[in-house]
Amino acid sequence: MRRSTALVCAIGTAIVAPLATLSANPVAARTDAARSAVTAPSALTATAASRSTVSLGWTNSGPAATKIVVERRVLGAPWPIATTAAAAAPAQATAMAIATVDGASYTDATIDPYTTYVYRLRGLSANVLSAPSNEITVGPPPVGFSQVLAAPKAMHTHDPSQFANLMRMTFDANGDPAVAYLTYDLNNDGERPDTDLSVITWNRARYRWNAPVSVDTIGNVSGGGTHIPFAIARDESTGKYALLYVMGEHELRIATSDNAGQTWTHVSVQRSGPDDPGFSIPSLVMAGGRVYAAYGQGSNSVRFRTGLLTDAPAKWAEKIAPKVGNSGEPRSDCVSVILDAAGKPAVSYCLEPTSAYNLIVALWRPESGATVKITDSNNHQNDDPGLQIASVGNEMAAAFYGSRDDAFFANHHIWFSRSRDNGVSWSSPVAIADDGGNAMGAPVSVMIDRAGHFAISAPVVGGNEGSVVCGQPKLARSSDGTKWTTCAPDTKGVGAVADPGVPTGAFAGNDKLYMAFKTRAAVGAVLPGIVLWRER
Repeated sequence: MRRSTALVCAIGTAIVAPLATLSANPVAARTDAARSAVTAPSALTATAASRSTVSLGWTNSGPAATKIVVERRVLGAPWPIATTAAAAAPAQATAMAIATVDGASYTDATIDPYTTYVYRLRGLSANVLSAPSNEITVGPPPVGFSQVLAAPKAMHTHDPSQFANLMRMTFDANGDPAVAYLTYDLNNDGERPDTDLSVITWNRARYRWNAPVSVDTIGNVSGGGTHIPFAIARDESTGKYALLYVMGEHELRIATSDNAGQTWTHVSVQRSGPDDPGFSIPSLVMAGGRVYAAYGQGSNSVRFRTGLLTDAPAKWAEKIAPKVGNSGEPRSDCVSVILDAAGKPAVSYCLEPTSAYNLIVALWRPESGATVKITDSNNHQNDDPGLQIASVGNEMAAAFYGSRDDAFFANHHIWFSRSRDNGVSWSSPVAIADDGGNAMGAPVSVMIDRAGHFAISAPVVGGNEGSVVCGQPKLARSSDGTKWTTCAPDTKGVGAVADPGVPTGAFAGNDKLYMAFKTRAAVGAVLPGIVLWRER
């Protein structure tokens, strides 16, 4: 964690003499009478918080000569017994007085972006400190398991599987998660035309989740098997969010937000007639103001679209995925789009076998037209395969759900391949073993950190509880892409929770893993609903 002895006051008056000028006697030795003679500041709040600064404001009702001492500690660490000067605090200190200021505001610019802090204030007058003010907590979401959003009680009672069974996640400008999720049959009438797509984001300053925002009512979309009917992305260069999603089956829309997910506008990307093939498995990335979208149409077409987000989708370029070698037709499965080490788009998809059952999984470069085989089904039949790809630098990873050997009905459901050369060549697939009798399935999430460590999360789609060691959600990890362990976050997870939905995960900028998932049962303080796990 980055620490500094510098005293920064971006708001308010200049910094006065550090606390080292106070009496050498410990503050703890001050009498209660002396302390009570100095008025403590009140109503401390965080007026803004980002990955680089925390801005504080408060009410100062003391005499004009009263200074304000700003104190800070890392969440979970104790306050020091005696206040010490920031300039004298050792670099490894976990709590300290960081500034002495005039006025009623201060900006702390000496923070670590992934650390949560607790702040409080004291008044300082005639070399005497007041009692502390109220405390506030500021920073990223809690480590371990925490509640994102509880399921509506009526919906949970009626049919828990309707709420947030499908979700996807991205990161905001601060490196905090933003979660998109579906709520089927919002009014519990047994019909799905009111299916809602929503997004929930984290508020660092208030240290809580913002209220969820409904993006669109998307109708009776298909969300079964390996298919997720929406994708979320954020463009780091512009700060804009986008959601690419299916409306019913015959319209593809994109919704955008330029105010951190608080309001959204949407436009149609493509429509098809009621008797024409519908859309499925949208995948999305954004960079440099451009959209890179891939999706299936019908059963034998994979499309790629790209253009400026500010342009009407009708202006976006469009290409259709080709056959690969001696394969059959492309099929609208295994669709995933990424940007490679050069910032160029790459799209994965599956292709029908020309004979027998050998399904091919391919990687296609829409800009050059080049294709390469990632893996195949080893001449085993697959009715509903799934795939996701990920990239960091020259490293790429692919997680394939499907049958490749005779152990599919035992514990070989998910296979992993890696590329060390930006997707030019791929390793032989490695089977990811299940946790006991819990059969993992699709949709899968595959992740890479900057050090080349891998992770895969997947829902439990069947099996039994025999020989199961861990709870939910299922998480497989590997340091080399060859040897894998499958368990759950924090070793045991949250217990064997029925119907946990489809987990989604990603590595943050500090290479720590985040996972969001749904649980239909209370676990300790966590209620049924959306849950976040943040790696310690």
